Amino acid sequence: MQPSSHPEPPDLERPPSSFLDGRGVGAAWLILKVAQAVAALAPGQVLEVLGSDPRLLSDLPPVLARHGCRLLVSGQGQDGYRFVLAGGPAPGADHPHCKEDEDV
Repeated sequence: MQPSSHPEPPDLERPPSSFLDGRGVGAAWLILKVAQAVAALAPGQVLEVLGSDPRLLSDLPPVLARHGCRLLVSGQGQDGYRFVLAGGPAPGADHPHCKEDEDV
């Protein structure tokens, strides 16, 4: 078997590489912080983001697409919104675009 040029998909059972808790702050500030964090993610590294501003649902995906990372999980709970992001394009992708794999 030849080595793959794409990283292995992140293991969602393991803790994320990074965590960003933006509950209680506006979407614009949190998106700025997410953009900085995802720019530093290596392919396969995982970032978990918590937020409370509903604008994240529409404003976050374009930021992820610009940085070539994937949205693995998104959902809403009692405390707000949770997003799990992975650095690098989806395995087998020809170009880096955001891909929503599943909803919570």
